[in-house]
Amino acid sequence: MRVAGSGVIDRTRFHGARAVSLECRLAATPAAKVDALTRMLGPAARPRLIVTDTDWEPWPRRALRVRVDQYAVCELIHTSSWFRDVSVQWTAPEGIWTAADTVRYEIDLGADGRQGRVYRLRSPRVYEATGATGVVSFDNPGTSTSEWTARLHGPCTGPRLTCDDTGDAVVFDSSFRLAAGEFVELDSAHATVYAQGNASLSRLHRLDFASSSWWKIRPGTNTIRFNPTSGVDTGARASIEFRPSWI
Repeated sequence: MRVAGSGVIDRTRFHGARAVSLECRLAATPAAKVDALTRMLGPAARPRLIVTDTDWEPWPRRALRVRVDQYAVCELIHTSSWFRDVSVQWTAPEGIWTAADTVRYEIDLGADGRQGRVYRLRSPRVYEATGATGVVSFDNPGTSTSEWTARLHGPCTGPRLTCDDTGDAVVFDSSFRLAAGEFVELDSAHATVYAQGNASLSRLHRLDFASSSWWKIRPGTNTIRFNPTSGVDTGARASIEFRPSWI
């Protein structure tokens, strides 16, 4: 609440948790299916509730990660010898629908993207600059921002992953080197950086924190750039993976 005034202090940027209720009829060995549902109600369980709707194109399957809010059971509404009508309740901690399947894009650093050369042969010739490299543009069909994971592969020095639309970037210090065959895995939801995807090999301390900002994939068009500062050689590339999200 606001002090000495009506209303609330409005600084919210994110959604809260969402209550999830499911009523369904279980037939054909219904008791066994009640037991299967009950296994999803343990306090440590984090199942995904997947829903299909033919109008949800091009991703007809959407998911909510859920957990039991308090001790809960499958509440029996109606029962007979061949079916059970039950009610189940969960909480969705993120409060956001996501695509049931992830989307992945590759970012290739095949060409160096430098300016063309001007030199004399029999007459002046100009070789045009190569096209932009290390960039991928894609459309996020969701209505909410999405977290992402990415892998940055060497060989390169001072790797950076930049969102061209906002200018935000995850930037490593200029002396950090990825050799051929090495990569770092980034996770925007948890702000982690692991060498070779190994949680025991954190490289978070190699970030340039003054220049780094963990951005999110926005609804609509996104342009992502893998732009190391130097030392790029054959094999350097990146991949980014996310689930489109809906409110």
